[in-house]
Amino acid sequence: MSLIKDQQQLCNYLSGKQTVAASLLNSFRLQCISAEQGLQIYQSNHLATLTHALRQIYPVCAAIIGSNPFTNICRQYIASHPTGGWSLDLYGEDFHLLLNELCDHQEAF
Repeated sequence: MSLIKDQQQLCNYLSGKQTVAASLLNSFRLQCISAEQGLQIYQSNHLATLTHALRQIYPVCAAIIGSNPFTNICRQYIASHPTGGWSLDLYGEDFHLLLNELCDHQEAF
């Protein structure tokens, strides 16, 4: 597999869009844990980092909605909006659109 395909597959896995392929697992050989465990740790950290960033950008919204519902909404946003830059400063710029959509359909609450 090419590097670009491996990177795209890893991004899709981290955002929860697909399961990881065996070819990618072979790239992550670790001595103390399995490749699957290593990728799960990486994915959990990735999701936690982006969720934390959104919580910092939208603290009032997080407080009003509540921790668990806000985290669930963040997961939806993360799955459909992968990070594109080297900084998280602009991440979440379209988060309000998802909030509006969910409020209109009352799906979040």
